[in-house]
Amino acid sequence: MRSITECLVCSGASFMTLIESTFSGAPLDAAPFFLSNRHGVVHGQIQRCQTCGFTFTNPQFLADDYNEIYKNAPKSSDSEASLREADAQRSRRLAKIVRNDIGKFDRFLDFGCGSGGFLLAMDDPAGVGFELGEPGVFSVGPSQVTTGRFLDVAGTDRFEKGSFDLITSFYVFEHLPDLDKY
Repeated sequence: MRSITECLVCSGASFMTLIESTFSGAPLDAAPFFLSNRHGVVHGQIQRCQTCGFTFTNPQFLADDYNEIYKNAPKSSDSEASLREADAQRSRRLAKIVRNDIGKFDRFLDFGCGSGGFLLAMDDPAGVGFELGEPGVFSVGPSQVTTGRFLDVAGTDRFEKGSFDLITSFYVFEHLPDLDKY
């Protein structure tokens, strides 16, 4: 693991803790909480750069840590119902934070939305989702999710430049351990 001491976006060095960690332990201890058959939902400490507002998990796993975690992540589970409920609780909590902390916004994008749990919790037709995968579109509650390759849909009618007041991206950047290299 590495501690972030300089913002990956603006190089600022002053961070504010937004949410305390619900996970402690070595990287391999995180394996039961990864992938679709995870045993529960946990997260690291969430911080915001006080210079530019970039929000991130700190500390972060390294690329080698992720390789080991994914290799040891649960492959099957008898607790799918409890996992769905844990995901729904997380999505409701995130929706409440966004509504309370962001204020008024119109059209928003949930980038890396997975199956759309956050969009469902927001229950807002102004919500749009994007997820990597085979090209397609599906509905989640009143929202539409586009799947495919983002560079193929960026700039199209659904993803026109400047058309979103808010963009969320939960549990995405932690899968890019070398974000500063992208």
